Amino acid sequence: MNWYAKYKQARALPETTEPYPTNQTSGLWDVDSYLTEEQAKDLTENKPVEYLGAGSYGAAWLSGDKVKKITTDKQEYDTAQKILLEQQRQGKILPFVIPVYSARKINEKLSEIIIGKAKPLDKKEERIFMLFYFKNKGHEISEQNFKEYDQQKVTNMRILTNNLFNELKINNIEDVDIHCGNVGIYNDRLVIIDLGAIVLL
Repeated sequence: MNWYAKYKQARALPETTEPYPTNQTSGLWDVDSYLTEEQAKDLTENKPVEYLGAGSYGAAWLSGDKVKKITTDKQEYDTAQKILLEQQRQGKILPFVIPVYSARKINEKLSEIIIGKAKPLDKKEERIFMLFYFKNKGHEISEQNFKEYDQQKVTNMRILTNNLFNELKINNIEDVDIHCGNVGIYNDRLVIIDLGAIVLL
């Protein structure tokens, strides 16, 4: 019996299509601690959802073709609100970040943010992205570092990463925690998928 099954009677988390993994981060524990059973049922409309994973400040579930994130991170919630307003002002999704569909407070500790579903990078794309990330930050990265990877993949990631960082610069976005786990592919663009990783200035 995993920890979720053991503590389910005393605690509340959304029902999932598969059991929760036994090893979890502090983010899921926080959601578990601050969410009531009634709020958990409300979030999923009493239907099992697919659990996607958790980070330091919250967790995510797949809801149809969208991702539902529950977070304790106030900055992430504030960023989601700003993105919503900017999307409405421009009448389109922003080119550097996953689209945000809603952001609301669940209670004093937790917020719900609904975003689009991006394709995660594969392991090789993650490593290539981090090389370009450090290069964009001014670090000396030799071209030799890219020789072990498929060169078409390197070229694609070079274009995607450069486009992302150009958009961040143009839109005056501060990088506070961008890394390979916080980006994904959406509509053929590399975008930020963790809203806590950036600040809109």
